[in-house]
Amino acid sequence: MFELEQAILDWRKQMLAAGIKTPVPLDELEIHLREEIERRVKSGWNESDSFNFAIQKIGTAEIIQREFTKVETGNYKKLIRTTGLIAAWLAVGFLQFVGVMRFELCWNFFSFHPKLDFDTAINITILFAGTIGFWFLAKSSCDLASRIIAFLVCSFLTIIAAFNYYSDLHPKGIFGGGREALPFWFNGSVALLLLTPGIFWTWRECRRKAQKRNSLGNQRQIHSN
Repeated sequence: MFELEQAILDWRKQMLAAGIKTPVPLDELEIHLREEIERRVKSGWNESDSFNFAIQKIGTAEIIQREFTKVETGNYKKLIRTTGLIAAWLAVGFLQFVGVMRFELCWNFFSFHPKLDFDTAINITILFAGTIGFWFLAKSSCDLASRIIAFLVCSFLTIIAAFNYYSDLHPKGIFGGGREALPFWFNGSVALLLLTPGIFWTWRECRRKAQKRNSLGNQRQIHSN
């Protein structure tokens, strides 16, 4: 005679033997199994057929284990990607800040004296690399954690841009251009370089929200039809 509880117990043993050892997923699977059996029994099926149908619907132990492995691998890859994006935002933000400060030291130390030399070439390379890096990071950062770090980095650079722009318009110290305010082309360029990451990030966030609105609108239209 078929014993449902014994069959479920044997099924749990098969799951454990297949490598599904974490209690929570196994308990959730059992809940789904029992719910499916209950639905079939209420529909007039006997317990044996209901159990066999539920087993087929949920899948064998090997199939379930493969799915769990895919999920775990996907979560691990997602964690690595998020960590990498966070580190990249911090590194590129620091790179952009250093590039701007190097320009200030080379061209505006005590007095404004622009020059084309090796240090200037290095500074241009750093700023170019940083700007390109921000463009790709803004496009790649989709998860919440990296987007929060991106927002903080962009906010920090924006504050530095505002402070630096105001200081250069009203020079008072070593980085203030001596007695005279800095030329607008230099002052504005420095501010723009610091604001560029925030511009990229804002553009990408607006696009992401627009795409989400379009997706929701399409879903509502499909459901209404």
